[in-house]
Amino acid sequence: MRMFLLCAAVLLLAGAFAEAAADKGMAFSIRMHRESRPGDKFRLAVKASMQMVSEHRVGELVEKDNEAFDTDFSGRITVLEITKGGGKKKVAIVIENFLITEDKFRFVALPKGTRLIASLKNREVMIAEALEGRDDGKPMAAGIELDALRQVISLDNEGDVTDDDIFGSKKKQRVGDKWPVNKAKAIEDFRKDRIRIKAIGFKGETGLTGVVKVRGIECYSLKGSFDAKGFRPPIPQGFRVKASGLTARYSGSFPVDTKLPELETTVEVRMHFLANLRNIGMSMDRRVKKEIQVTPLD
Repeated sequence: MRMFLLCAAVLLLAGAFAEAAADKGMAFSIRMHRESRPGDKFRLAVKASMQMVSEHRVGELVEKDNEAFDTDFSGRITVLEITKGGGKKKVAIVIENFLITEDKFRFVALPKGTRLIASLKNREVMIAEALEGRDDGKPMAAGIELDALRQVISLDNEGDVTDDDIFGSKKKQRVGDKWPVNKAKAIEDFRKDRIRIKAIGFKGETGLTGVVKVRGIECYSLKGSFDAKGFRPPIPQGFRVKASGLTARYSGSFPVDTKLPELETTVEVRMHFLANLRNIGMSMDRRVKKEIQVTPLD
């Protein structure tokens, strides 16, 4: 991620090129992954909703759990550490606005000015309340605030595939073109999170839907989806999966100037499964929707 005010002239040229490309049907190499640098700063605004229904059954005994909440977040992010591929590995967060709504009750999750540190441990986002002048702190206790932040903050593990590997296209594409998701790379990525998907049950594609301006910046607009049927979720060995499905819908605006981050992204994901082992059964249906806006800062 780069700061766009330092490359105004480049942006003007990129904008002119994008308009010409749209008018003349020219093609774009689709690059979604944007490399970060330590010290990069941006404002992140996210509106998210999560709904989950789960059930555990042992013989005649059944336990059900329903969880649902909405998150309204904005904050200033500073990149502290990156992966070799330019992914964000560790970031500092200064809260501007962090509201959670649960059961129609809306409350301030953390006050404005709260400073947090987000990093990865065993592929899970860890959040700590930062100590003054340091980039570490006391880990946040489990709870709805931590759950909400883990939906908001996205980090990268060393060696992970990028969005370019799965959804991008080295072949140049024109407005209206569509291309398939890279199955092998997607399946490899899910496997790291103990989600096993068979290629035969997986399909997906991305399309270039247009060239648009977002806050005065020329972008290509992408829209895509994928579906995985019959996948195995991260459940104990011995359980038999009777039914499962994983679907995602996504869209976003990506500046033609690849030094700039994606500016607007919407993601909807649903994961559901039913599994059993003799007289023990479990099921889950989880839905997440996120609307994300990124604004580069000086």
